[in-house]
Amino acid sequence: MKYHHAKADTQAQNKIQNTLSYLYTGGLLTLFLVEEEKWSQVTSRGEQPPPRHAHSAVMHDNHMWVYGGMTDLQERNDFWRYDTGKY
Repeated sequence: MKYHHAKADTQAQNKIQNTLSYLYTGGLLTLFLVEEEKWSQVTSRGEQPPPRHAHSAVMHDNHMWVYGGMTDLQERNDFWRYDTGKY
């Protein structure tokens, strides 16, 4: 069961004028196209943050920032950035 995950919305729109919402769950970044009511998994490159729950996330300047949370009952204090500018 998945719980305590973070979602960050952006007022930015993609090329087809669709409002975007990002959800970070268990090590996966997912994009929700609001007007189409469609989910898709975002593919990312480079080092990936470990899966976690009870973390925080915020959107700022086409980036989703993820902070803290817990992995296997171990508290985390790391900070990760996803560049969402191309979506």
